[in-house]
This record gives sequence, C-alpha cells and structure tokens, in this order.
Amino acid sequence: HHLVCARTGGLSLSRGIGPPRLEPRVVPGTDSVERETGQPSASDFNTAMSHFYRGEVYRSTVWRQRLDATTNWAVVSTAAALSFAFGDSAHSHVIFILTSLLVTILLAVESRRYRVSDVWGQRVRLLEESFIAAHLRGSAFPARANWREILARDLTHPHYKMSLAEAVACRLRRNYCWVFLVIYAAWVLKLAIHPDPARSLGELLDHATIGPVPGWLVFALGCAYYALLLCLVLWAGGGCPEYGEIHDPGRGLFWRRDNDPGPQVEQSDDPSDG
Repeated sequence: HHLVCARTGGLSLSRGIGPPRLEPRVVPGTDSVERETGQPSASDFNTAMSHFYRGEVYRSTVWRQRLDATTNWAVVSTAAALSFAFGDSAHSHVIFILTSLLVTILLAVESRRYRVSDVWGQRVRLLEESFIAAHLRGSAFPARANWREILARDLTHPHYKMSLAEAVACRLRRNYCWVFLVIYAAWVLKLAIHPDPARSLGELLDHATIGPVPGWLVFALGCAYYALLLCLVLWAGGGCPEYGEIHDPGRGLFWRRDNDPGPQVEQSDDPSDG
C-alpha cells in the first residue's frame, strides 16, 4: 500500500490507514508542546506569568507616578497661595477659598486615578503572593488555590475594587487632609491679622466679608466644608486598602534595623488570621 501523508500544523492525515489522527506538535527551539487540550506546558505558563507580572508592575508604577503628580500640584498650589496671601496685608483672603476649590478638583482627579491604580496594584500583589512566593517557598506556602480563576475573571471582566467615595476618603486621609488643614489654618490666620489685627470674633468675621456676602456666612460655609472633609476622613478610618504596602512591624517608635521579617511573615501566612 502506498501512503500519502499530508501534514497541516499538528494534524497528520493518513490515507488508507484509518481516520485522521491528531499528534502533538513540537515547536522548534523550545520545549513547548501544543496538545489537543490546548493547555500550555509548565515552562510556557511560568514564562507567560513572568512577562505578565512585569507588565502589571509597569502599569502600577505609571499610575503611582500619576498619583504623585496631582499631590505635588496641590502642595505647590497651596505654597503659592500662602506666599501671595501673606505677601501684602491688602491681598484678599479669597485666594484661600479659590485654593480650596483647586485642591478639591485635584483630589477628585487623584481619586479617579487611585481607583485605577488599585486595580493594577491588586493584580501585582495577587501574583506576588500566589505565584512568585509560592515558587520560592514551595508547597509550604498557603497560597490561594483559586488565584488563577480570580485573575482570569479580573482580566475578562475588569472592574473597580472601590467606590469613588471610598477613593476620595482614602486619598483625603493619607495626603490631602494635611493640605486642607494648612489652607484652613492659613485662612483663619489671614482673617485674624489682615488688614488689621482682629480684637474680637466680630472683627474677624467682618474681615471675612466678600462683597455683598456677610462675613459670618462666608466663615460658616468655610467651616461647614472643612467639617465635611473631616467626616470623610473619619468615615475612611483604617479601611483604606493596603495592597502592596509595606507593613510596620509594630515595635514602637525606636527599634534597631532587622533584615529578617521572621514572626511577621509567619503570622501573616497563618490561614487562621483571615
């Protein structure tokens, strides 16, 4: 019998022998084998995850830099407002109100960026905990068994992990609360000493007058706004995500350098900790 074989990819067709038969196809120059199941080899999987991890770290770094940019703009704007307001007693206190509005806009922009950065940060931590650490420590590491499914769902249907309100509260608690505190303290100080030192609360409120708007109303609205910011800080509490952040060992204010995480790692790896 004469056999005529036609090969297309990994499919071997033999005429006169029987039905077509699928054979594994070895990719030249690698140890990769394409099988009927379509599952990559362990080497291919590790290579793909390594490149994917590098890409996610880059994404996380880029969005981290964007967060730092808006924070820097807020600090520079506040410093410029302080310099202008106290440069001359005739300069209006309205500059602090405008600065508060500008910093609020920057806070909103940074909160939106923080939500995106949190997505990439959580992916990076998932790979570090369940893939890289598991390779380093072997079976002794209690990695999440379904981490591949979690990552696959997140890649297929990416979504934010926190609401915009929570993102605003977290950024306010970590950075912007201090910026707003400086603006508020400088505003009150400006009202107290310019254009003339106030000898009573009534004079201070008179200094807050803006055109036809009485000073007491301006001051009350300003206090109400900062009280709202304080409520957001208290609402955020300690609930801000700490994915990827470096933890404090909890040894107080003064302690010597320790390169061995020791008990902290064992405690964090304990499944009973939740």
